[in-house]
Amino acid sequence: MEVITLAGEKWAYGLTDAWKKVAAKAIAERGEFNVALSGGKTPAPFYRMLAHSDGIPWDQTHVYLSDERNVPLNHAESNFGQAHSLLLQYVHIPSDHAHPWRTDLEPKAAAVQYAEVLNRIPNAVLDLVILGMGEDGHTASLFPDSPLIQETDAITGAQFVDGKGWRLSFTFPMINRAREVWLVIHGQNKLDLFDAYVQNPKVVIASIKPTSGDFKVYAGV
Repeated sequence: MEVITLAGEKWAYGLTDAWKKVAAKAIAERGEFNVALSGGKTPAPFYRMLAHSDGIPWDQTHVYLSDERNVPLNHAESNFGQAHSLLLQYVHIPSDHAHPWRTDLEPKAAAVQYAEVLNRIPNAVLDLVILGMGEDGHTASLFPDSPLIQETDAITGAQFVDGKGWRLSFTFPMINRAREVWLVIHGQNKLDLFDAYVQNPKVVIASIKPTSGDFKVYAGV
């Protein structure tokens, strides 16, 4: 695990530069770049900067979402909707290279369908998975006490979360097989929480343990 702490605008610049390097390596080695984005407010400045950066081969990039709320894609709380409004609408990515969750389906059917989409990638291994962290140490839509945390086989899942409704999410088998995993956090409070949580096996983010890939924490302070 590598923790990279960047101040001010250097955080978004650093993430954008790192994205370009990971994408270039993936395309040089495998002909395409497969990346899963995180939802939430934290990555918004990064996505805005990425949207207006030069030299990104969007025609060879496939974009997925690490989790989603069970709402229409044009809903204000949709993670795909956020990715589209901040990033995807501004770049020349082929329409069939953006892969939203099928929130028009019943949640468990949507999870199965998304697993089928992910399995079209060789060995279902993403080049990069970007995650955030909640105040309670959750990541993606893997919340404390969720049965999805214990999943060892299925790569996606659906669960009803009290007070939040249905959520669709990658499981740790999907996250941890990635070639690179980024945890993107912002603020000294989040960094302090991460330091407290990462060694506690009872906290969700402690299960981010890539099998053979790299785990990097990008902390903006």
